[in-house]
Amino acid sequence: MFDINTGLQAFTSNVNVVWTGFGPTTTFIDSFHVRTTGVLFIAHSNSTSRGAEASGTITDIAGNNDASVPTLNAQLQNATQGSISISKS
Repeated sequence: MFDINTGLQAFTSNVNVVWTGFGPTTTFIDSFHVRTTGVLFIAHSNSTSRGAEASGTITDIAGNNDASVPTLNAQLQNATQGSISISKS
C-alpha cells in the first residue's frame, strides 16, 4: 500500500480473492451518435454483467483479514467499447 500524499510505500498487503458469479446475466448495448457541421462522433458499448460473491483474504498492516466475510454485493462484468471522432476543417 502507498501513501497517496507522499507516494511512499506504507506497508505490504496481500490480496487473495475469488469471484464466483451467480444468477442471470444482463446484457447492455448502447450506441451514441452526434453529427454537427464538420464533426461526426460515434460511440458504441456492449457489456454483460451478473451478481457475484467475492471471498478470500485481504491482509492489513497488522496481518488481519479485512475480507473475512464473503460479500454478496459484488458484480462480474465484461465490457467492450469504442468510439470514433471525425472532424472536417
